[in-house]
Amino acid sequence: VKPPVVVLIDGAGTSGASWSAMAEARHQFTVRTLNADTTVIDPTTAALMIVHPRDLSPGETFAIDQYVLNGGHVLAFVDPDAETVAPAGDAMSMGSAPAGGSSDLLGLFKAWGIAYDPTKTAADWDQAMRIQAESFGRPTVVDYPPYIAAKPPFLKPDDPVTGDLKIVNMITPGALAHVEGMASVFTPLIQTSPHAALVESSDAVAAADPLAFLTKYKPGNQPLVLAARVTGQFTTAFPNGAPKDAHAPLPPKDGYLKASARPAEIIVAADVDMLSDHSWTDTRDIGGQQIQIPFASNGDFLINALESLTGRTGLSSLRARGVASRPLTRLAALERAADDRYRATQESLSRKLEQTQRQLLALSGGQSRDKASASASAPVLNDKQQDALRDFRAEMMETRSQLRDVQRDLHRDIDRLEARLKVVDIGLMPLAVVIFAILMAVAGRRRR
Repeated sequence: VKPPVVVLIDGAGTSGASWSAMAEARHQFTVRTLNADTTVIDPTTAALMIVHPRDLSPGETFAIDQYVLNGGHVLAFVDPDAETVAPAGDAMSMGSAPAGGSSDLLGLFKAWGIAYDPTKTAADWDQAMRIQAESFGRPTVVDYPPYIAAKPPFLKPDDPVTGDLKIVNMITPGALAHVEGMASVFTPLIQTSPHAALVESSDAVAAADPLAFLTKYKPGNQPLVLAARVTGQFTTAFPNGAPKDAHAPLPPKDGYLKASARPAEIIVAADVDMLSDHSWTDTRDIGGQQIQIPFASNGDFLINALESLTGRTGLSSLRARGVASRPLTRLAALERAADDRYRATQESLSRKLEQTQRQLLALSGGQSRDKASASASAPVLNDKQQDALRDFRAEMMETRSQLRDVQRDLHRDIDRLEARLKVVDIGLMPLAVVIFAILMAVAGRRRR
């Protein structure tokens, strides 16, 4: 049996080595990349996959529109800020940060009943991933809400795409919603917890200061949808007809479809970074070979989605069992509690810094003690300014000491719990097995 044909619109350059999920898709399906000048997608194509659509031409957009109206099946990955994707055009040569910017299908989304803001990022404190950050020149580890590790029950349990997944990591994802009044059926597949919030994407990117973000982040009061399935019949996103660069004849005879000829099915994920290896796999050297070890189910999400859209769902329940993620919830709770204390102390230090700076500015109008040096490039502090500076330095040293105490207490609690877990796993469990074996041997002798 020939594998189903999947047509790919690739705006992220997923043919590279860091996209093993896409490599697996190419292995299991016949993936054909759509040419930029194509204005027609064969309606018999099993599924259309769109990854990071940054610069779609009107003809390409029209082709997608007509494919959907012909009852097509679409898997789309958009992103408010794709951190793992190279910038478009000459951005890299201009010295910009290595991020791929935002992508969207806003005109098509509107026709399909999907609301999406490419300038907003979802942030979820309850499912935040832990990242390394820097505070006052010292490395630290914090929970970062824009980096979301979605787990059950926020992975839809009764859907073939997400029902057997353990964890899906998403990096600064966007949020999707259903447009009120649309007849399409909108089914969330991946959601945040009820305490998530939408934030400005520019505040959540990797180049931003995570601790500065945390000081002003405030959780919301409703869940956000990170990936969804949309089904139904739609109207065209081109009510005025085909664009000028779409010249190929399309059914019906007047050149284009104005409404669905048959129901369509669309799966949208508001994150492109989830497909990149660094989001869900570790590379390990085993026997001289580089082996990808998954710690999340991102690759399974991609394959499950394509199988669902193309009618092949038999292996989805087996595939998700290979994820090597075993979270320790009590350890996570200890770390999060310490993070709360650490962040509160950091906020206190920030307030002290601001107050001292205001005091120094207020005192800057004083006369210099050394008039001969008044014209020097560096200003000379008077007695009051020097006293304020000494007080500031003392406060900063004291607060840094408090920060170290919090971190030390955090690691002490975690080390104690880890030690107890090791005793149970390494010592007590084998001991229990030995005792059980002895009891069975004694029981056998008595029976004899």
